[in-house]
Amino acid sequence: MRWRFPLSALFLLLLGGCAGDGAKAQEPTVSPPPPCPDCVISGVRLETPYIRYPYVGDIWTMTWAGDGRLYAMFGDGTGMKNCLPTLLLGEPDEFDDLQREVRPGCFLPREPNNEYCEVFSCASCLRQCLYTPAGLLALDGDPPEFAECSGPDQCVRARHVPYGDLAIYEHSDKPSSIIAIGTNLYAQMHFPPGEPTYGYIARSRDGGENWKIAPDSPWGGDSPFRVMMFIQRDKAYGDFGDGYLYALAMGQEVAPDPRPNRIYLARVKLDFSGGRDPVVDYDAWRYFAGMKGGKPRWKRNPDKARPLDGLSSLAQGSAMYHPGIGRYIFLSGFVGVARGSALGLATDEPYPAGALFEAPAPWGPWRQVGLFPAGFIASLVPKGSGENDVWFTAAGGGEVTYNLNLGRLVFTRNSGGGGGATSGGGGGGSATVGAPGTGFAPPLELLSTRKREQIIGDIDFETLKSTRQRTETRFGLAYTDLGAPFEYKGRLCAEFDTGRCTNEELVAAIVGRRNAAA
Repeated sequence: MRWRFPLSALFLLLLGGCAGDGAKAQEPTVSPPPPCPDCVISGVRLETPYIRYPYVGDIWTMTWAGDGRLYAMFGDGTGMKNCLPTLLLGEPDEFDDLQREVRPGCFLPREPNNEYCEVFSCASCLRQCLYTPAGLLALDGDPPEFAECSGPDQCVRARHVPYGDLAIYEHSDKPSSIIAIGTNLYAQMHFPPGEPTYGYIARSRDGGENWKIAPDSPWGGDSPFRVMMFIQRDKAYGDFGDGYLYALAMGQEVAPDPRPNRIYLARVKLDFSGGRDPVVDYDAWRYFAGMKGGKPRWKRNPDKARPLDGLSSLAQGSAMYHPGIGRYIFLSGFVGVARGSALGLATDEPYPAGALFEAPAPWGPWRQVGLFPAGFIASLVPKGSGENDVWFTAAGGGEVTYNLNLGRLVFTRNSGGGGGATSGGGGGGSATVGAPGTGFAPPLELLSTRKREQIIGDIDFETLKSTRQRTETRFGLAYTDLGAPFEYKGRLCAEFDTGRCTNEELVAAIVGRRNAAA
């Protein structure tokens, strides 16, 4: 088994920390975005300092599940605090060579200036805990106030995702993104790290403890869908948007040269009827192939996909629908190098930059709306965003250490800018019905509405004909307001506020208005 560098080391290479001045000179230089009159956001501000949680690892892609928790996938770490990494508990391994046992079960690093000691104190000896290339945490509470976790595994829900055993070391699989839909969790994974050759989806039906890989993924070789970033949307994807799950994608986790990753788009219709699960059915996915007549085109063949205009990144990022601004946003923690003054820093020296993009629909048009000091893989937090801000995670680059860090971007609104949700992927919920045995709520498509009958009063207010129920004659019930249905002993009942005028009075008023209009 060969040791693989963590992503923090890859970023040092990208940022010139180990490659000399020649590599640094080739990094793309980025400037603040030009004005965008149609955008909602005109700029972003990074609130500092970051809020640090001593859970070791990087990536930290998050989703908001139906149990109210945030589930966070991390890479190359332990996901825990106050412990040192080992591959095999109770057995010698290559990590143990970097530690010395000062008393039974209690260890100190041989070199105290390591990334673990930057996260928590190594002044006294620590126990060992399992290192994993890909793990899962479950966090209670609203950001930034997460509850402390007790027990030997702390907040860790699973290690070696999705295999659950040492098979993960065959490729050192890494998480691209995770999303909760109904009662299921889905992870998009890729391997090997950095420049992957294969991407795939795994599903968990028990809150992340166990996973099953969807085999025969088409996202291998040079596919631009090897690193797929699900677009987050509300708690457990509760409002379903327009009935599709969307995902942005790129071919590389970290761009191998100064040219940024182009970003692509895929979607799958969330139809869970008949017990099927379209998310893990690769044949059900469709790929954005450009615009035609102002509408997006979708192809079954991923080779027909076309990149999105206005969207690119040097590192994998994160996307969500932001209800506060009614727009889709994409966050990249590394798009290039900018002058510090352009990032709000008190220096004009070059500094690694992250960027925020927005769009009215998943297919765009995408526009960069702000830069901020970064230099890491950043992931949006779909829970706890306000009208003009959003939380995000960061680790192992820029100003943050190799652990879970929470940052906050505050938006400046464009006074003349765009606005709310749009059709075809914008905000607003769809009516849903339960799919037995799945925990999902597949969407209904509303085609038309038709009045069946008026059930209150003696006379229909639209046709002025007698109603079938004649509730005023039979029950003295002429008019109601504020209906609230409930079920009682197998029957559908309703509470309501009774009206104070008779049908004759209402009809006279309606007829009078019609005559006046004529």
